[in-house]
Amino acid sequence: MESIIEIKGLTKEYSSFLALDNISLKIKGGKIYGLLGRNGAGKTTIMKSILGLTFPTKGEIYIKGSLIDYKDKDQFSIIGSMIDTPAFYSNLSARENLELFALIRGVTEKNAIEKSLDLVGLDSNSNKIFASFSMGMKQRLGIANAILHEPEVLILDEPTNGLDPIGIVEVRNILIDLCKNYNKTILISSHILSEIEKIVDDIAFIERGKVLEESSMEDIKNRYEKYTSYIVSDVNNSARVLEESYKSLNYIVIDNQEIRVFGLDDRTNRINKLLINNGIDVFQITTQNESLEDYFKKLTGGDKN
Repeated sequence: MESIIEIKGLTKEYSSFLALDNISLKIKGGKIYGLLGRNGAGKTTIMKSILGLTFPTKGEIYIKGSLIDYKDKDQFSIIGSMIDTPAFYSNLSARENLELFALIRGVTEKNAIEKSLDLVGLDSNSNKIFASFSMGMKQRLGIANAILHEPEVLILDEPTNGLDPIGIVEVRNILIDLCKNYNKTILISSHILSEIEKIVDDIAFIERGKVLEESSMEDIKNRYEKYTSYIVSDVNNSARVLEESYKSLNYIVIDNQEIRVFGLDDRTNRINKLLINNGIDVFQITTQNESLEDYFKKLTGGDKN
């Protein structure tokens, strides 16, 4: 599928700080693309560079095959965005706020405001003012504002940040609906790995301003390893026993209670007996697949024996 946004060699320097280091990405049309990384990894800087909110030190950005021109407002008309916390007039309702933004942007389509609010599950007739909105309602109004002019592309920076579990699910369902049923291309950033895993089609792992990997979510899930988790009374002694008993055992220590052994075979019962015979209590044994969080930790060197 053709890339609707392509980034080539994007670099951004702030004085002596290198925020982005030769970033290259391809964002396909009609997909949800996730930028995944820790806070400060460079996700927001990538988005701001696309939107012209900051200017790259070097590199190129293409929108629908054309080199980006920050002076060309028409080129940005296909993009809607929400960067940082949504900012609206606190004493106005959702509808009144969108009426002002529609006026500023020159949105003239009839029922544009009603359509946007309906898509995110907000009542266009409500008189409730923004100051009394929950965090989830504020995020949904931010998305409604981003889609007000019916853009092809949405750029959303941490749209589930600060939400409770119900709010996260609501925003997740809105994004999936916009992509699948309204053919929106969505670029989303997050440090919440479990949430990204549920919604993205493609993903880029960002660490310290660099792309560690760009892949489809399907391909990454196919690379997840199976492992057996042992919850034990003494992980340090357990690790010593495993090292002495097996010359090549792929395992990691998760915390002060859990050890994970990768690869499923007939050693599970033998390892259990080995630990018990060495005076180690084994409280729980489970077999499961890795998660995106596990994959990210391995990719960034976050887990070491």
